Amino acid sequence: MKDVTLSQSVRQNLLSLQRTADMMARTQNRLATGLKVNSALDNPNSFFTSQGLNSRANDLGSLLDSMGQGVQTLKAADNGITNIVNLVEAAKAKANQANQTNKIEDRRVFAAEYNSLLAQIEDMHATLAITAKTFWQVQAMIWRSSSTKTAPLSLSSKPLI
Repeated sequence: MKDVTLSQSVRQNLLSLQRTADMMARTQNRLATGLKVNSALDNPNSFFTSQGLNSRANDLGSLLDSMGQGVQTLKAADNGITNIVNLVEAAKAKANQANQTNKIEDRRVFAAEYNSLLAQIEDMHATLAITAKTFWQVQAMIWRSSSTKTAPLSLSSKPLI
């Protein structure tokens, strides 16, 4: 077989085309992954900094989710307490109505309605107890994840710029 001989200029052009193809492949990979640095081989310092920041972002995202759950739990508890207050006021009104009448039959009706309201209050109380337990479980999860995975956030009075 014959050896192929290339002139200096053709060899330079071939090397230039190979470098261009490598850069295009790297650019395609960056576009496909959305990452400027894909591995520690590209830029070790940037890669490991990126890994640390991604980990921190994931931790903060889970904390945000947990805090959102806590807020929703508190809203549910507030609604439950408001409902209990309304039921207690309705029960008080029924008791006053029963107290103002002299008819036994009317008092029986008011007593049945009053007992129904008491049962609703007890059910709402049980629901609120579960809500409170959920709230404290979420709080414990927030404390555990913030104390073990992330460094505490600190706010500084120094300007950023």
